[in-house]
Amino acid sequence: MAGKAAATTATTANNDSGSGGGGGGGGYIRTVTLRGFDGIRVRVSAGTMAAASATARARLDEAIRRTPRHAAVPDDVLINVPGVARPVLARVADYCDRHYGGGGEGGEFAAPEGYGFDDPLARFDDELMDGADVGTVVDLLRAATFLRVERLADLASREVAACMRGRTVEGIRQVFGIANDYTDEEEQDVRKENSWAFDAYND
Repeated sequence: MAGKAAATTATTANNDSGSGGGGGGGGYIRTVTLRGFDGIRVRVSAGTMAAASATARARLDEAIRRTPRHAAVPDDVLINVPGVARPVLARVADYCDRHYGGGGEGGEFAAPEGYGFDDPLARFDDELMDGADVGTVVDLLRAATFLRVERLADLASREVAACMRGRTVEGIRQVFGIANDYTDEEEQDVRKENSWAFDAYND
């Protein structure tokens, strides 16, 4: 599928723009448009998204299958990403552009850890997560999981784990805004039944 796309840079379009298509792209699907719950769109090269996202790759294949033979394929494929807004989708687009922007398998070569030179992709990943609050990181994980961008999902998962590390159960609830559905009595019963887990976690 990557060969079916012409590379473009990631851009954003406002809520009033069309579905991203036009008169059709001839033999090329040029872009994938990601739309969040706020209706604002982020447009990425189809080749980049085909390399980065299993979900996008499947949608692109489906668009080809639905196009009659000898007809022009659509210029753009729209993917609605539930539960996240444009700022998070813009980060997803930046990640995909940087890691997969060549339309190949992985873009730049990432050196193993411990080598004596700066890895630009590792630095980019650090910068992507630096300054992101917990809600943004969780939304990145949600978007990456939906789009099946495995490397980004792994990166966001590690960041979520880092936010949880060393915190008590109550602390985790507070950081992630998780409501406690148990009464005090029910929670005490659960703690007694699973005391080994709570004792180890709160050490």
